Amino acid sequence: MRSTFSTPIAADEGVRGSGSLSGRYLTFSSVLVIFAAYLMLAADNSRPLLQTAASNWRQTVTVTLPPPLADYFAANNRHDIDAMLVPFAPEAIVEDEGETHRGTEAIRQWMQSTTDKYHAKVEVKEAGVTANAWRIAGIVSGDFPGSPITLHYNFTLGGDRIAKLEIGL
Repeated sequence: MRSTFSTPIAADEGVRGSGSLSGRYLTFSSVLVIFAAYLMLAADNSRPLLQTAASNWRQTVTVTLPPPLADYFAANNRHDIDAMLVPFAPEAIVEDEGETHRGTEAIRQWMQSTTDKYHAKVEVKEAGVTANAWRIAGIVSGDFPGSPITLHYNFTLGGDRIAKLEIGL
């Protein structure tokens, strides 16, 4: 009995190639030959092909935050409580440091308290979005032990306003 990883099985069953090889198969040994040729070509160039492929793969995609989030972070870094509050919906919820703050007045008090206590500024490093939910990683620096740290901001948008914000590690 042959192993499922043996060359004869690969030759018998094949591995489906790209659309340009429609109806044909690449065998395991063919892949090895192609890869070896690729490495030889890479060795002949001043900049190896593998290095080029790896650097292209790691390119950073710049994400533009929607206005409510961009406005929130800009106001946060200016320590402008009134401007920080503008992007939030009147019935918004904020969860931070194990506490839940509901509505404009509670959120304002939370903003004032944390700003006075930490004097924090956030540098957005990563952002991802699924539907109306944004997950943002930010480098937070301020007056607290361990500064700077990475915190995650999970925003839920309701239209053009922040409906919910959860902050945590």
